[in-house]
Amino acid sequence: MLCRLLSVALVATAACSSSTGHASTPSASPSASPSATVTVLPTATPGGNADLPVTQVGFTCRLPAVVMAGGGDFANFTGGFIRFPAGTFAQDPNGSITTGSSQQEVQTKATPVLTGVPQDGPTFYDSGIHRWVPVSAAQSSPDGSSYAYVTTGASSSEGATFHIVNASTATQKTFTVAVPNVGAANGVQVMEYDGSGVYFVVTQVEAYPVGVWRLDARTGQVTALARVANVMAVRGGYAWGGAVDLHDPSPPNVPASRSLFNRIVQVNLSNGAQTAWFYS
Repeated sequence: MLCRLLSVALVATAACSSSTGHASTPSASPSASPSATVTVLPTATPGGNADLPVTQVGFTCRLPAVVMAGGGDFANFTGGFIRFPAGTFAQDPNGSITTGSSQQEVQTKATPVLTGVPQDGPTFYDSGIHRWVPVSAAQSSPDGSSYAYVTTGASSSEGATFHIVNASTATQKTFTVAVPNVGAANGVQVMEYDGSGVYFVVTQVEAYPVGVWRLDARTGQVTALARVANVMAVRGGYAWGGAVDLHDPSPPNVPASRSLFNRIVQVNLSNGAQTAWFYS
């Protein structure tokens, strides 16, 4: 029985040849400084088989990578590229993203200055506009032309301000809306932005969020979607959340806790249909 699922795997992809989407590689090479050699050594697994030998790739490409320092309200991000087959990492002089004018936001060193809040992962390289942006990939539109983030006041009663930013010009429009009432709220988090709508959750202290909402990026109208418990991810019209399978002969059961569950379900946000995704 799985007493608690603490995380969902984060999968990052990057292309070594020309492709579409905001994770592909740029055509121009940035000036690089400094560089370091990355060495990967095979290690034997105790009680198991040794890893396969490391072989050099037979193609040339570069993979965007982000180095994060600090944390909380004082996180700094440095973007660069790992080159193959050399296996070297070079910082991009335009890849620096540091604390912005407010403690909630970070901003780019490169101009025009972009501000944002990475809310569903680290900052990333947007190949649609050939620059690093101060939000996670999930917060960017599919073509990389815009992104979304949210800031909040000292309390939920002050509402939440959603920012829709043009990633090329740094111009933005904002919508300040009331925070949905879910009880003891302590913040709002953007889970996905598809270019037309911002999918967000209301975070709570020591508990996974409950419920998903959508803000229309054109009008600012907020719509409650299918109710999902223990939300961990939102992608492509679906949410993944934790649940308890009551058929389990010994289900997790801790008084006053919503964070214990033994399965993950996929929920269709338009009609609430659930599909069992994982059980243990």
